[in-house]
Amino acid sequence: MLAEGADFPWLRGLMLRRRVSARVRFVQEVGRVLRSYPGKTEGVVFDPFDLMGELGMTHDEAIGEVLDGEGEVQDEREADFRERGTAASPMAVAVMPISGWLADVCMALEPHGLKAPRPGRWRRDAATPAQVKAARGMAGYLKWWRGDERAKALLTEWTASNRITRKGDAADLIALFRWLADRSAPARALMKGGAFVRAREEYRWPDVVLPEELPSLDRER
Repeated sequence: MLAEGADFPWLRGLMLRRRVSARVRFVQEVGRVLRSYPGKTEGVVFDPFDLMGELGMTHDEAIGEVLDGEGEVQDEREADFRERGTAASPMAVAVMPISGWLADVCMALEPHGLKAPRPGRWRRDAATPAQVKAARGMAGYLKWWRGDERAKALLTEWTASNRITRKGDAADLIALFRWLADRSAPARALMKGGAFVRAREEYRWPDVVLPEELPSLDRER
């Protein structure tokens, strides 16, 4: 309901119910609850349809990037046309806590060469058998993970389970495993030639801060 002209800095809660195709406009709408006001300490955004996930806004820095002009900017008139053409309201989705955590991990590793999947509504679609098979086939590259060992165990368990349910999650896992494969390629070549000590010495984990709080594999309701 809140669009152009709404100015309620005292607003403390916002429910996202309308699809917005343009990231800049989406951030502007979310920003209505993030404005400062005397006595206001926080703004709560309810996102039952995972609209933030659709637009790749699952990490804190993404909102700032868009407001600073560094994020993707889409034509507002074209976005409005697409929104008006979508008659049906989005369906509420169940999102696993690990989904947002993995998206944050991918975002943190992007400056170090990880190619994160693009945002979009496709992320909420059901993962294909080919995606799940690919993720499981690449899970062996987790041996080159040098982050928190608990995170490594969590990723291993998730990949081996039957709980990779969304395309976006499967794509993020594959992107992470492909990054590990590419980064470890020189070390693996050395190991293939028998230079195991040199391989261990030359493999470098980036100086990166990853999310410290590990999620569960339970599904949110």
